[in-house]
Amino acid sequence: MLLGIGIHVLVDHLWNGSSDTILTYLGLTLLIQRGLVWLRATAKFPEATQKTALYAQTRKAQRRAKS
Repeated sequence: MLLGIGIHVLVDHLWNGSSDTILTYLGLTLLIQRGLVWLRATAKFPEATQKTALYAQTRKAQRRAKS
């Protein structure tokens, strides 16, 4: 966690560019964090994550069928 905060602080101090690029950087780091959380959850709770993924697929199919 401290490493992640340190990287954000370093980028913040070095950054002199546009706000669009810094927002893209923040978006990418949040996407990476979300992916890492999913991987850790999958390793710790394999059955629950499989059920969650299956539920998401069925909900997506139901929404498409209604459209």
